[in-house]
Amino acid sequence: MHLGGLLHELPVFVAVADGGGFTDAAHALQLTPAGVSRAIARLEEEVGVTLFARTTRRVTLTEEGERFLAHAREALRQIEVGRVPPRPATPAARPRLHRRPLDPPRLVLKAPGAAAPSGAGAALESRRRQSAGEQ
Repeated sequence: MHLGGLLHELPVFVAVADGGGFTDAAHALQLTPAGVSRAIARLEEEVGVTLFARTTRRVTLTEEGERFLAHAREALRQIEVGRVPPRPATPAARPRLHRRPLDPPRLVLKAPGAAAPSGAGAALESRRRQSAGEQ
């Protein structure tokens, strides 16, 4: 089992231990009893011990389950402590994008016999002439 699976199984284990049964834990976690049963079976397989003694009427923690429950609660508490709270979606919390309007393009018209334009206009005029085959 990978860490993501274990993080899913621990709350199920604690819910069964706290609720005293798979059905109550299933209702609390909005799962099916079969889903809870599978989660516990996967967890028991992963840790290599039987965590619950099961009868047709009740589920009780084994001695190993009691010891594991303390570690599971601490692990879940540590995860909760380390969780970063979500940021509020207020206008002050959202970054603002500052955009400057684009300058409109400038056309440089050259009268016959006038001095050649300089700057960006000169570059555009030069490209225009090259594409038109002029010199």
